[in-house]
Order: sequence, then structure tokens, then C-alpha cells
Amino acid sequence: DHWTMWHPQPFKRLLAQYGFSVEQIIITGHHPERIPFIGSFLRRGTPQKIALWLSKLFGLGDTFEVYARKFKPYITN
Repeated sequence: DHWTMWHPQPFKRLLAQYGFSVEQIIITGHHPERIPFIGSFLRRGTPQKIALWLSKLFGLGDTFEVYARKFKPYITN
């Protein structure tokens, strides 16, 4: 499973250091059963649907995609 947990926002700074501009971040997955203490309650049925809806509403998740574009420097002679 996960060794680390990342928030998408730091990727903007990290990619900017290497000349990338983030075009879009998409939260692609959420596993409510991993939430401490209440995860087992959220595994099925209506509680899971509510948890998934809330995670989409607030942009939460443990899997995400970052789309970035690298711009080449414009050099004139």
C-alpha cells in the first residue's frame, strides 16, 4: 500500500522548479476504508456513497493525476 501520502499542491512547486507549468490536477481515486477509526463503517452502501460524494466535493483522494507542460526557453541571437 502507500508508503507516503501526498497532497497535489506541492507538485506545482516541485514541477515549477524543473520548468513545468501544471495544466490540470485530477483526483482519480479515493479509498474511504483507509480513513482511521471510521473506515470500516464506510466500506459499503450509503455511507460509502456519501464519503465518495464528499471527497469529490472537497477534492480529496489518495490517487491523483498531474498534467504539466514543459516550456522551452525562448532564445534569440
